[in-house]
Amino acid sequence: MDVLVLFSSIASTVGSFGASNYAAANSYMDTAALSRRAHGDSGFSLQIPAVRKTGMGADTFNAQQLDEMGAVSVDEYAQSLTASLGTCSGPV
Repeated sequence: MDVLVLFSSIASTVGSFGASNYAAANSYMDTAALSRRAHGDSGFSLQIPAVRKTGMGADTFNAQQLDEMGAVSVDEYAQSLTASLGTCSGPV
């Protein structure tokens, strides 16, 4: 395996009201990737922010709430993901 990529949520950093189990699970993925790197294996955890019109928040939050959260567009997220994955070369 060249690179292990885990898709986490920013909830692991900022929490998630009423969903501590969700935040804890995402924090575990971040820690697992960090542990793999510490042991010389590949591991990369991408924290996904609030993305407009997609994911769990698509039907939960209105435009104002998404603005306050700093939500990004699908295109902005795709560009960020491409840039992040493009930096992977060998164990990270």
